Amino acid sequence: NDSKGGHAAAAVRVVLISDTHGRHRELDPLPKGDVLIHAGDFTTYHKHDGSRETLQEFDRWLGEQTQYTTRLVICGNHETFLDEGGDS
Repeated sequence: NDSKGGHAAAAVRVVLISDTHGRHRELDPLPKGDVLIHAGDFTTYHKHDGSRETLQEFDRWLGEQTQYTTRLVICGNHETFLDEGGDS
């Protein structure tokens, strides 16, 4: 309960990662939390230097992170190819 007699808000635990550059699986297991945020640079390439497989592998890994109720990805400077529709 809070000081006004209401119920206390439940805490939200946020796990923030970034700059994994294709090495996201090396982080497993991730800490427990409610929200997972990847704040950019999940690939190692820029506009035309990578492969669709790298992006698909990250997507598979992200889909496996079911312990989080919310998963948010913010593209970084290595994901500029996504600005043009995602085909590298």
